Amino acid sequence: MGKILFFVLVAAMVCSCDGARTLVNEDFESGHPKGVNILKSRISSNKGEIISGSASLVCDAAESKSGAIAFEFKNSDFNAFEVSFDYKSLAGNPRFAPYVEFSYLPKNGGKAVYSSGTDSRFVVGKGRIEHSKNVFHSTAGSAATIKVAVPRGTIIAFDNIKIKAVKVPAAGDWSTDKSVFETCRYNPFSPHYLRLDDKYLSMPKDEFFPFIDKYGQFKHRNWNGKILSDSDFKDRAESERKWLASNPALPMRDKYYGLIDPSRNYGATGRFSTRKVGGKWFFVTPEGNLFWALGMCGLGYSNRFVDPTDSPSKHIGKSRLTPVEGREFFYDDISDPRYTANSAGFKRAYHGMKPARAFDFYARNIELKYGAGVPGKISLLKSRVDSFGINMGGHLCDAAALKAANIPFTVTIYSGPHIPIDGKHKLYGWWQTPPDWFNPDFEPSLRDKLRKVAKFTESPYCVGVFIDGELPWISKPCELATGVLSCQSSQPAKKALREMLQKKYSSIDAFNLAWGAEYSSWEDFMEDCSLKPQTSAAKSDALEFEDSYIRRYFEICRRLVKEIDPNLLYLGCSFSMSGKEWENACRISSEYCDVVSCNTYRFGVAGFSLPKGAIDKPVLIGEWHFAPQDGGNFGVTMIPSRTRQRQCEMAESFLMSAINNPNIAGADWFEWTDIATTGRFDKADSGVGFLDIADTPHYPLIETFRRISSEMYALRLNSNGEGKKDFSDDRNW
Repeated sequence: MGKILFFVLVAAMVCSCDGARTLVNEDFESGHPKGVNILKSRISSNKGEIISGSASLVCDAAESKSGAIAFEFKNSDFNAFEVSFDYKSLAGNPRFAPYVEFSYLPKNGGKAVYSSGTDSRFVVGKGRIEHSKNVFHSTAGSAATIKVAVPRGTIIAFDNIKIKAVKVPAAGDWSTDKSVFETCRYNPFSPHYLRLDDKYLSMPKDEFFPFIDKYGQFKHRNWNGKILSDSDFKDRAESERKWLASNPALPMRDKYYGLIDPSRNYGATGRFSTRKVGGKWFFVTPEGNLFWALGMCGLGYSNRFVDPTDSPSKHIGKSRLTPVEGREFFYDDISDPRYTANSAGFKRAYHGMKPARAFDFYARNIELKYGAGVPGKISLLKSRVDSFGINMGGHLCDAAALKAANIPFTVTIYSGPHIPIDGKHKLYGWWQTPPDWFNPDFEPSLRDKLRKVAKFTESPYCVGVFIDGELPWISKPCELATGVLSCQSSQPAKKALREMLQKKYSSIDAFNLAWGAEYSSWEDFMEDCSLKPQTSAAKSDALEFEDSYIRRYFEICRRLVKEIDPNLLYLGCSFSMSGKEWENACRISSEYCDVVSCNTYRFGVAGFSLPKGAIDKPVLIGEWHFAPQDGGNFGVTMIPSRTRQRQCEMAESFLMSAINNPNIAGADWFEWTDIATTGRFDKADSGVGFLDIADTPHYPLIETFRRISSEMYALRLNSNGEGKKDFSDDRNW
């Protein structure tokens, strides 16, 4: 479907609606579209295909192998546009969402630049008329093109297409200066965040700054639930107390939140386990009851990225840090030293900063709300979990807090510090260079870390342990081996590769013959950093080595987990499912993991299964979410939603697809609290939490989860026969 790139550091302001000029207003009633080019579409007067009036545009990609472009718009006179249209799915259940693609040609030449709006990938509900609206803006370009793409296997109707040109201020306006928001991935003037009636769009610079108030909120926009004064905190605490009291813990749940059903009890073991029932995977609680994990990443008191060996006193200033050094002018008040910390974690993301001053707004806000030390924080956490409908702390949760509150939790540890595979042939990894699992320190270091968390993993409330997260697995065949071959002779992986080859080939001459090489000795082989696997024998050896590299990691992880506790579930490494790079590693991991964890950001998982050849194991969706843009956060994350209402609809659809998928034993929402508006260590910024930065619950999302939680066992174990109820076509992808 093509890769949609999000704008980073957009450099322009957009004026109010009064300055907009309508370029397209097409309802297809005349039969002669004006302003848009119809591509793989037709104008239909068929009653079943019409959205409004007597005709609509229909794009039929039911038989297409790669999808189709429904229509496009081209314009060279303007570079900012508001695009809206009505749409309806007529057939199909697409794996990928339809999307709006915006591109422009830089004025100084070069390749086209691609961007997106908030709802550029739009949700499709079969038979439902829905609306998409986006703002697109080029920073220094012309010849703009807007395309609407429809995925293969689906038929979608469009109507009431409106495209407005929006005036852009002259170059040199303060908001076009990249240095103003240099340390932000997204800023208030990014196109996905713009509302054409936002008053701050015409503010002079000295009025706009500071744009973050004392509570860490965006100052220049109001929304439901925003904190306006210290006194609001008391009111919010009382409102939540009443809400919690009126929404008690769900009935028919054991103390671990498993389903109490005597006909489906599998015997108390004292520990969490897994079981396949009626062809569907579940966890089983220590009391023997079925458990589907409706979990929450980062669940805890105020923390994320929590070292489970730390004491609670060390947690303040760790989880919600946003860098303030060098951009103090962003903020109304960052003066309190109790909520500041110096951290090296921002060095990579924030332009090579040295350890930088950072601030934790959430930590300050909860003390403003509840008092110093947040008295009763453990009981509050327990009450929230009971009432919100979630039942487990997922990846990166606060194990200490959840253990104290008797809430099922997971433990996350990282196997580092790592030796990278660092050769002349560079290997790409999202978070890091691929580690060298043949490092002799890998096993003893991991063993030591597992021993340190034993006080948590031995608890009956511990569901299992994650080791690492979103590791950089390499997909291109022989690529990893090529990287290892390009390393110096001291690289542990290169030594392991040599040992493998020495066992296979009787002499260096035999190796040379197979690989087409001309080495005089194995020492000569080790000193060379230019060899690549080019013969068929060499490529076969390279693939064998790559499998051994992956297998070594998972074998050591499993063995050490079971060495510490044979009954502890090994939950894997939270694969990032961003491409095919995870598939071979996932296939091998299924031999060792009790549960295979996969992070996925997509509209649904109805058709998800482990890669072909994998052993049948339960799958835990380790991360997923949708991010709204109607609050005070600028970031779009992987799948944005314009409003919280839409966020709730998309979340419900995703959960229905997961609950109905027999392979999936749970799904953990990312995450417990919103991320700071001015970004965390990797510049991420989004309003994806159950709680905002001022600790106010996002009730619509919470109520969606609670309702689904109350129904999920009945849905998964349908009384008319397990698996009969199918939600896969309901707003899924």
